[in-house]
Amino acid sequence: MQRKESKKATIPKMMARVLQYQDASDKLTQFLFIKQGQDRIRRIILAFLIADFTNLILVSGQWYVGFHQTLKEWLEDLDNRFIKAHLHILSFKNSDFLQTSFCVDNTKTKKLFRWDRTIISEVLNGFNGKCITIAFKYNRKYRSQYKFDVLPSNSKRVIWIAREQTKHNFESVTQVMNIQPIISGDCVKIAINFYNKMTFIDPDTIEFEEPQIEQSKECICPIQSLFFDWVSIQYAKQRPQLNDYQVHPHLNLIDCRCAGVDTVAYQFVYEACELGSFRNDLIGIPIEVVQQGQEVVTELNKVGLVSDRECKLQLRKQDQLIFYLTSGD
Repeated sequence: MQRKESKKATIPKMMARVLQYQDASDKLTQFLFIKQGQDRIRRIILAFLIADFTNLILVSGQWYVGFHQTLKEWLEDLDNRFIKAHLHILSFKNSDFLQTSFCVDNTKTKKLFRWDRTIISEVLNGFNGKCITIAFKYNRKYRSQYKFDVLPSNSKRVIWIAREQTKHNFESVTQVMNIQPIISGDCVKIAINFYNKMTFIDPDTIEFEEPQIEQSKECICPIQSLFFDWVSIQYAKQRPQLNDYQVHPHLNLIDCRCAGVDTVAYQFVYEACELGSFRNDLIGIPIEVVQQGQEVVTELNKVGLVSDRECKLQLRKQDQLIFYLTSGD
């Protein structure tokens, strides 16, 4: 027995049948893009056909321009709500629409994409020593939140990252600390994902909550607290070749400790020293070292996720990067 198609799955086919007839296509184009006051209808159509967006905008030149304009205005409304909700904490600088393509199988023949609205804002003065939570609800029942600590100007940041390379872990992903330290006057970037292979989030349903301001707490890597027998590398039974963990010339290795028996954890402490961008296979994420006094943009991680979007980690000279690496059975 043939399964009945869902209503959402049949809509692209219905649209395709309508567009086969020139007269019907012309009337639909006139209704959507020439007649005034159809913004909401265009958004509804875009929401239903978002997975078929490429074919949608190729119907005609008017459709290409019209639906791109619809998406632009939709996201600008989102920007305005973000600005209004965070006026007393963040100063809006700019926003962007970001499309990321990715493969869904090993053959790399089928590609999907995700859409994010990235918003960059400067952290205002007056919140030193505070932990700020930015949160929003979407699709009327789900919630996402981001957190960051605020440090005084001219502070030296300490950021930890962690990576697992054990035999049972087939995908080694680098985790960046969930609550990152932000210098007052620097910028934060928030990526609001509104379309991926799982779902579409109607931007009109995104409701920003009142930001929460709390006292900052020490953010310790779980690997640090998991082991209690940390010793200097010179006393370790399994000594790593430290030359393999040098990240010259951008980072200077200043300390190394280890802990554990069957599963061994290493703690490498680096200090940013040389300007420039690089990517190290061991660390697993792109890093950029910038000059003292230069503005730093930090993309915030969504609370609860180990890894979401790969983004560049910016460090100032003399900032410290603590890299935790676990290996073993």
